Amino acid sequence: MTPVWNFVKWLALVIRLVTFAGLLTTVAAIALAWTVTPPPAGRVSCPAPPAVISGYPVFPRDCDPRFLDPETGSWTRMTLASGDRVAAASCSPWRDEKGRFQVIGRWTSWSKSGQGAEMTDVGLIRFTYPDGEVLDRIPTEVVPITPPCWYPGTTARVVFAAGDGQLYEINFEERAPRGSGAEPTQPRPRALKWRGNVPGDGKVFLTDVALPAEPLFGGRVLVSLSMVKPPAKLFTPMQIWWLQLDASGMVIEEAGRLTAPESDVWGARPASEHRPALASNREGALTLAYMISRPDLRGRRLRIAPIKIDSATGIPAARAAIDLTADKTCLALTPLFSRDATWLACLFEQDSGTPEVERVSLRRNEASLVGWSFLLPCSLETAPRALR
Repeated sequence: MTPVWNFVKWLALVIRLVTFAGLLTTVAAIALAWTVTPPPAGRVSCPAPPAVISGYPVFPRDCDPRFLDPETGSWTRMTLASGDRVAAASCSPWRDEKGRFQVIGRWTSWSKSGQGAEMTDVGLIRFTYPDGEVLDRIPTEVVPITPPCWYPGTTARVVFAAGDGQLYEINFEERAPRGSGAEPTQPRPRALKWRGNVPGDGKVFLTDVALPAEPLFGGRVLVSLSMVKPPAKLFTPMQIWWLQLDASGMVIEEAGRLTAPESDVWGARPASEHRPALASNREGALTLAYMISRPDLRGRRLRIAPIKIDSATGIPAARAAIDLTADKTCLALTPLFSRDATWLACLFEQDSGTPEVERVSLRRNEASLVGWSFLLPCSLETAPRALR
């Protein structure tokens, strides 16, 4: 009886193993059904996409977004569908097969316009520019507080800073393939994770995320970061930091401050640093542009700093910064580099209440404001078709 009983037990084990293998195969099949769909063919990289400016508060009388061409300074105004409002949006660094950009940003839906309007939904929106075809409206409580940053390539995938101070990823290409049998659903934001030590005592607040396309920068992400440092247990002013993500773009592997603490040229009180942008000129030199603010100053100021890459470690660091607009107040628009990084466009506040765009020269031995100004209401053009 013993050999027979051993055979029965062996057979039962084999059956369990086969069943478990079948279960794994089923799980793998379900997982494969939710793979990332490759981006459609025909998308072409565009290194200098338009900047998106939300209507309010820059334009208190309406909520229509404006699109600024960083090369020409021309503006386009897009009228939204009734009930839709878009803020904290950015354009894709590529065009689709029809020559259109894609725009992703924070979306709110309102019952009506004017007095008595009530917000009925909030989330993310994706639409095309300039024709305004809405591709997605995704209700979610995790929404951008500043414009999203697009991942490399031509995929509709972004990372953004949310109101909880953390970074989130969303991939609009992530769909169930046809014939997979999976129920169609909308993509959802996923939080990025930290690997290793988090700056300060582990509590950080991130915003103003940007991903420079410069190869010398090593694929690092730029952010404005505030952290809690002992023993005060208070959040520091915002600082420009770099983050190194893993190959998946979902894990923060390393982090370091980009700007130097002594870069504050206005005295002992440290300035808060916001809206970083980075570009290289024809000689390959990297320049960081960002804004600073302090409680005792009205509005923001524009600052630039050359970036040095350590030859041994590859770690970037900003050198002594230069203030370009000590007598002007900048609005909350990330500085826009021209393609050759010799000019920088910035949005300034005026006493008249009408914002003004000016270019700043970054040529060698020349760092002064020059005449390239546009009163926005005089340079706006109506989009061919309304956002629908």
